[in-house]
Amino acid sequence: MAATKEDICNLALSFIGSKAVMADITATNKTESVLCNAIYEDTKKSMLRAAHWNFASQTVALVANVEVPLRWTYNYDLPAGYLKGRFIVVEMPNPRLVNPPWEVALDQAGTAKLFFTDVEGAVLSYTMDVTDVALFDENFVEAFAMTLATRIAFPLRGTAVTSERVNELAILALHVANGVNQNEQGRDDTFVDAETTRSRG
Repeated sequence: MAATKEDICNLALSFIGSKAVMADITATNKTESVLCNAIYEDTKKSMLRAAHWNFASQTVALVANVEVPLRWTYNYDLPAGYLKGRFIVVEMPNPRLVNPPWEVALDQAGTAKLFFTDVEGAVLSYTMDVTDVALFDENFVEAFAMTLATRIAFPLRGTAVTSERVNELAILALHVANGVNQNEQGRDDTFVDAETTRSRG
């Protein structure tokens, strides 16, 4: 399992056939380090949003925001490290049987994102931004590294063919990782995924 950012970046480099070994992702005198450091965080967050990774799951009681909502009954501050909402936890009559509608949108001033819903005292399951590499699932690491590889392939190798081939492998790796991830959770078939929830027009 990858233990550091450098481990993941070195795995990405190996996927494009590079023999370079990165010792420090923050080094400014190495092209590989500069490229990987520039896209690491954005790529990681994109990958975390791509599936409901179990290691990145968090459930919290949301904190009400003081702003009076216009289209919804309640609004809440987004929890720390929020990347993607999954579902509102419903306690009764059957937890997670129905996913109440919600949306994430800007506040009235247009300066911050808030969580809007008609549920009082909402408890949210969401994907959080995991910063500790040691917590990453092994299959996520491979898919993440492969995706990094697609983004550094052309700048480092100078060939679109390499980039396209690695991209195909990255898509496959993501599907495999997501499949394994889903096998590690027990879900009722009646569960409605948060991303399919309709927001108000």
